[in-house]
Amino acid sequence: MQSIYYPDNYRKIIIISLLILILLEILWLIAIVAAPVIVDIPGFAGKAGIIIYGFFSPLCHQSADRCFFIDGNKFAVCSRCFGIYTGFLVGTVLYPLFYRKNFLKMPGLFLLAFAAFILALDVALDWFGFFKNTFLSRSVTGGFIGIITAFFIIPGLLIFVLEIYKYIKDYNK
Repeated sequence: MQSIYYPDNYRKIIIISLLILILLEILWLIAIVAAPVIVDIPGFAGKAGIIIYGFFSPLCHQSADRCFFIDGNKFAVCSRCFGIYTGFLVGTVLYPLFYRKNFLKMPGLFLLAFAAFILALDVALDWFGFFKNTFLSRSVTGGFIGIITAFFIIPGLLIFVLEIYKYIKDYNK
């Protein structure tokens, strides 16, 4: 197994990478919430709203009975997907607080399996008619797996950024 490259300024690179990721996540959430606000505005804004809905349609079923609404229009994703994306943002913000000594550490896979089980349980109980899931249960289970997923994706992403940094640095020698 190849060792991870740690440049002298690796903590600065990691912090900048996390800040860029947080900014991108905020823009992602703004797009989801902006779509229902701008879709009814005539002209470019309305067309942008339609484009946003189209962008998110391959990622989410967008069923009206499972979406939050603003101004009579549904969000660009369902409540569970919105919970996942919001949770991922929360997880990205929390990650450095949990792993400030080792930014590249991941929690045990049991945590991810547990979060996936809770989400699958919510889906299965609704599917088999034992429990009708709600906006709250879908949002909470989505948010929970979003937070946990961030703790698994971020270390790999940071390793990738450090490897790109190393490649650029070696290329410029």
